[in-house]
Amino acid sequence: MSNIPLSSQKVKETVAVSRLSQTKRSVLQRFPLLFTLLVTFGVVATFYGFERLIDRVEFMADTP
Repeated sequence: MSNIPLSSQKVKETVAVSRLSQTKRSVLQRFPLLFTLLVTFGVVATFYGFERLIDRVEFMADTP
């Protein structure tokens, strides 16, 4: 950093950011099943949480 001119430092930062973004995209592309399962689990857990919340409300539990 001390001997590197600002312009070449900026180029190195840009290269590093582009490599990281490519890695991020490739991880999503390499493991589509894993991400699909994680999203499915999240949706199911959310619906189950809403169901449990509705069961605690006496009016909604008694008259579906």
